[in-house]
Amino acid sequence: MVYCIVILEAVVAVELLINFLVGLVSFLSPCVLPLVPAYISYMGGRMTYSVSAQVDIVAEAGGTAKLRRTTAMRLSTFIHGLAFVAGFTFVFVALTVLATAFIQQIGSTRAVEGIIGRVGGMLIIFLGFHFMGAFQPLFKWLRKQETVIKNPIFSLVMALFFSVLIVWGFTGAIIPFGDDRIPLWTIAISGVLLAILWTFFVAGGGFTTPARFWNKAMNTIEVTLYADTRRQVAAAGTSGLGGSALLGVVFAAGWSPCIGPTLGAAMTLAAQQDNIGTAAILITAYSLGLGIPFLITALMLDSAQGILRRLNKHMHTIKLVSGAVLVLIGVLVASGQLQQLSARLSSNLGGFAYTFDECAFAVQQGEIGGDQFNRCIAGEDYNGLVEEHRARNQTAPTPMPEATPEASAPSGVLSANISSIRDTARQLPDVGLAVGQIAPNFTATTTTGDSLSLNDLRGKTVLLNFWFTSCEPCQKEMPAFQNAYVNHSDSFTVLAINRSESAETVSAFGAELSLTFPLVLDPDGRLQAQFNIIGYPTTYLINPDGVIIAYHLGPLSDADIAQLIHTATS
Repeated sequence: MVYCIVILEAVVAVELLINFLVGLVSFLSPCVLPLVPAYISYMGGRMTYSVSAQVDIVAEAGGTAKLRRTTAMRLSTFIHGLAFVAGFTFVFVALTVLATAFIQQIGSTRAVEGIIGRVGGMLIIFLGFHFMGAFQPLFKWLRKQETVIKNPIFSLVMALFFSVLIVWGFTGAIIPFGDDRIPLWTIAISGVLLAILWTFFVAGGGFTTPARFWNKAMNTIEVTLYADTRRQVAAAGTSGLGGSALLGVVFAAGWSPCIGPTLGAAMTLAAQQDNIGTAAILITAYSLGLGIPFLITALMLDSAQGILRRLNKHMHTIKLVSGAVLVLIGVLVASGQLQQLSARLSSNLGGFAYTFDECAFAVQQGEIGGDQFNRCIAGEDYNGLVEEHRARNQTAPTPMPEATPEASAPSGVLSANISSIRDTARQLPDVGLAVGQIAPNFTATTTTGDSLSLNDLRGKTVLLNFWFTSCEPCQKEMPAFQNAYVNHSDSFTVLAINRSESAETVSAFGAELSLTFPLVLDPDGRLQAQFNIIGYPTTYLINPDGVIIAYHLGPLSDADIAQLIHTATS
């Protein structure tokens, strides 16, 4: 049967889309648009140079010559556009991979991810306001309010405000003391930063000469934010693909400070991933969003200038809308809502795909009619549709043949009879993930705080399930697990290993479904990696000797579980 399976990190799909859209926003920024005419000049110069080398002399009145831009020339220009995009993509990906690798060296823990989300989210909000051009008018207004910036109370209020942001950003709490869940090292870091902040205010004259202090601070921020490090792009008709790629590298190096608001937002989203490959994919999505308009421009050189002139007329609106989107993304990242939103969207999409696959399979098997498919995916009672189809076709249900371990197994399950498992075990290493091998041992903590080892369960059949709360197919099989756990508790147990969610979230889920079997926590994804999990739900069935006797990718029904238990005990 076809099942809805959440492959890899399904929630990353939303971040991919966001990074792609942020890349598009970067192209429309006041930093990049002025580059485009120079880019057009470069690409147009390449095309003109190539065409002039192969010019067709056409006899016309007055003896003029005609330049024809052929499809081959346009393709060559497009390829050079690809080289340009590859150049700046390489720089952006390299920066992100280095940042993610550094984070992994610190320790890919929930605390680190929380700090990245909160601090990075605040940075995105700051960059969003910068993108909207909010700071220059604000600073101009403050400079006119001499009575405000000359008052030491203003400095005190701002110092307290920044102190709260630092403590919350690094600990997740306004008052971090007395909460055992907050690591001491995060409190220590925030303490060091607070000391630096208050030293800066005191030594810089924030309380003694506040007007001079704030004017100097605003000047420094303006120089930092609005300094122009860009270089002009020169057309070079004779340069090869290496020249176009180098041009992309120069663009990344020279324009990165200018497109910092959007690039910073994209890199923050990417750095929240504790997998270097995923981070690289996310920043590549940003580069594609930024690069595709360049590629389209290369293909449409003749009309690109007019489009850019029209966009320039609406630059102020584009800046405001783009900045507002960045602020919204920053709020979602800082509050931790972005991951939850991604999970909810993935769950909804996964649930629809699951229903779609089930209904399509039912039509294929003749259980319902093709004209009932839309009603099926709309959520109409499945059994009612089956009965309606049977009555309409006046057919009686065909009894299912009795399943045997040797002849039948649940769809997607790699299983074998006991003798073949023993034969396989003789040829395979002692410990591994294949059917017939001994499952690797692990020790983990349950939602109740108990430590549990897989080897401690020798003597019982163990159903090892990998899942997460917002995965709808995972949710559907939990009642079946509970029934099997209750009915066969003397010789059978279930270990449901959750993917990287908090104990509170997992406990609330278990209480809602009245689950009594152990719910195991895997906050850093160690067990997911140990068992090479590529999709959810994933289930291993392990016999009393610790040998894997079945593997299944997708949800299991009561009948599937009964068949697996029968296989294990026969």
